[in-house]
Amino acid sequence: MKTAIAVLILLISAEVGTAQVVTPVVDMGWLTTIHTTDGWRVTEAPPAPTGKPRRTLRVGDLLSEIDGHDAAKLGPLAIAAILDDVPFRAVPTVILRDGQALKVSVFGEGVITNGEVKPQPTYRQDRLQPVGAHAPQFSLPDLSGHIYTLDQFRGRWLILTVWGTWCSGCLHEIPALQDLAVTYADKLTVLSVAVNDPPETLTKFVSEHSIKYPVLLGASFDAPFARVYEVHGAPANIVVSREGTIVFVGRGPMSLKGAVQQISSGMKSEMHQN
Repeated sequence: MKTAIAVLILLISAEVGTAQVVTPVVDMGWLTTIHTTDGWRVTEAPPAPTGKPRRTLRVGDLLSEIDGHDAAKLGPLAIAAILDDVPFRAVPTVILRDGQALKVSVFGEGVITNGEVKPQPTYRQDRLQPVGAHAPQFSLPDLSGHIYTLDQFRGRWLILTVWGTWCSGCLHEIPALQDLAVTYADKLTVLSVAVNDPPETLTKFVSEHSIKYPVLLGASFDAPFARVYEVHGAPANIVVSREGTIVFVGRGPMSLKGAVQQISSGMKSEMHQN
């Protein structure tokens, strides 16, 4: 993980490159989509695990409607929240494929479950963020009791990484996050939000591993931060732009790579605008 991210973060400080427009991306691990004016385009759809049915969605598919919502109007948090239901619930979706509109039902893909089926959406309809909306506000303490809020970081790139000492995939991301936080401290901020960990466990872990970025207490996946950011598992990575909008939502141990790519694209775009 660290080697792959180390190569990518070199892009952040590059003085050359083609300017890129940063459009929101959602990386669910089993599916990656990018926002367009007409919906969300599937850019990655890895093959299903052995023994599982073929993926319903394919690379190139355009999600024009999902769970009864106009997909083009939904922001990345909303898309991720709806796709989080796919392992447990059939999500009706209208896609454009090869010039044709198809109605499909996406179900049973993503994380491995115990077979549980949920009849209703797990997300709240009134919390589905529209595209272009500012990231939700938060107020979280660190291990010393200092309060951090989103507004403190307006004008900077921000990575919100949700993790726990109990999460092996999260621990693998720490060296790369350390590199980002230290090497690019003038360009971006890394904030880690710990869930399902008591403060004493975190204090010992931070001391033993010399964590260089703030570790905030997110309590649990039922607490306000996780609910408003639609996070139900770890690791999860969210990128907030300098303007305060969310441009990346990622699930799983490889999502940090996508987060860094988004930041790199954004910084290149800013460099060419200046």
